[in-house]
Amino acid sequence: MAGDWIKMRVWLSRDPSVIYMADYLASDRAFMQWLTDPVQQHCEETAYEHVTRDVTVALCVTSLLVTWGTAREQGMRENDDLVLSHCNADTVSAVAGVPGFGAAMLKIGWLIEEDRNVVRFPNYFKTKDSPEERHRSTGAERQRQYRNKRRNASDVTGDVTDNVTSDVTNNAQRREEKRRKKQESKASRPDSPSQDAAPLAPPKKARKPKTFADDSREMKAARYLFGKIRENNPDAKEPPWQTWAREFDLLFRKDRRDSREVQRLIDWSQSDAFWYRNILSPEKFREKFDRLAVESRDVRRKAKASTPDGMPRFTA
Repeated sequence: MAGDWIKMRVWLSRDPSVIYMADYLASDRAFMQWLTDPVQQHCEETAYEHVTRDVTVALCVTSLLVTWGTAREQGMRENDDLVLSHCNADTVSAVAGVPGFGAAMLKIGWLIEEDRNVVRFPNYFKTKDSPEERHRSTGAERQRQYRNKRRNASDVTGDVTDNVTSDVTNNAQRREEKRRKKQESKASRPDSPSQDAAPLAPPKKARKPKTFADDSREMKAARYLFGKIRENNPDAKEPPWQTWAREFDLLFRKDRRDSREVQRLIDWSQSDAFWYRNILSPEKFREKFDRLAVESRDVRRKAKASTPDGMPRFTA
């Protein structure tokens, strides 16, 4: 998958923009409190009172890796840009796990906030290509233009022979039609042995898409998911119910998913701070089903591994 790995420049930690981000975060009050809270320290003016610039630069590089990796998996490509929906600068900070990180990316122009909670990573794919890859891409474009030029030249030549080819084809079709009529006439004679042949089967009708009743398991699952989505977004528009039900039919019948597990993961995904923004249709729910199952079990496992007061539980 696209999010399993991404390209990063080996000298990214020496990029002036990354160093600027580190200095910006070092003077951000929320970042200073987040950085020093575990050791119960206090920063007067900058985080550099307790850590060096190299520390904040390394933190920025790690946060960029997490942010870009998530955006590659969840976002969409538009030319050289990477676009991520249901997201703003604060969401980027939450994905990176560093307060103020989204604002720092805005500051250097590596992130653009658009309307309707959409962020854009400008020139993401262009900056991730090496000079050799850009050279190969340019060469491929030249080859494509050359092939189009050759194709256009051959079209001019083809026009000259089109009439001749058309006459030959029409003559062949007329001969075939004449032969077919002759065979039909012969088969219609009373003494023709072909009278006992089985009649031709009628043409098959196009299969209509399956429809689901309101009380079917698939339709109930579709309405249950939409109900959870509307709890998070009261303005959500009603979906095409039959399309949603058919997707749940594939989930139950083809993927062999258990109904109780499906309901549990719908509840969990719509209560999770990250997934409720991304699971907005049965198609996406079915695509991410295995990942949702793993992450939800991890959360339950971590919850069982601690006592109610938050202290670790020890076993004998």
